[in-house]
Amino acid sequence: MFVERLKSKEALIETLRKVSVDHDGVISDTRKLVTDEFNLRFGTSHTPDEIREWGTVITWGLEAGLSLKEATSQDDELWYSQDILIKADPVPWAYEFMHEAYKLGVRIPINSSRKPKLYQSTAEWYAKQLPFVIPEQIHVGLKDIPNGELSKLWMIKIEGKSIHVEDSYSQARIILDNSDISVILLANKKFFTAPYHEGRLTQIVGKNGQMPTMRPVYKMFFG
Repeated sequence: MFVERLKSKEALIETLRKVSVDHDGVISDTRKLVTDEFNLRFGTSHTPDEIREWGTVITWGLEAGLSLKEATSQDDELWYSQDILIKADPVPWAYEFMHEAYKLGVRIPINSSRKPKLYQSTAEWYAKQLPFVIPEQIHVGLKDIPNGELSKLWMIKIEGKSIHVEDSYSQARIILDNSDISVILLANKKFFTAPYHEGRLTQIVGKNGQMPTMRPVYKMFFG
């Protein structure tokens, strides 16, 4: 029994060493934070599950009667203000997933499409919420690659990771279409029809149109 358990642990560690995770929507519950802040400011009743792509806040602003310039300003502030982003809670079960991996000696990297200027505030968020994640494992967009989604894919490839946990279906598609990396996609609905990219996609869909937590991912790896 001990030998079998050891083999299982070794296989788990080997698999975890292949993993990369996104930040917003996978580890940090930024979607809820942005939604709550917008609702507070404008008396609306939007839900986090409405945010599937960049520009959702702009659409909300236009619907609330703002000009395009005003709506864009709100979008920039809510998504890129360090003072706001630092307030986000972790996605439920994200702490547990990352902590279990770190307890096994596996430092899973964070690969985000955030703008480069947000690196410091992102690192500060981890120091506050997941202090065992070292700054060297946190990656945001690169200055010489303007497209954050492509920057993310480049980093995952450079690190040699073959499994990425993501919450954006458009970013999942970019990864699947342009690499051999497998994607675990957290989503509020099924975006892709199977089979897709030779079985490299695992879709975890929340109930009743809601985004799932990281609990299913935790159970996939740790049971």
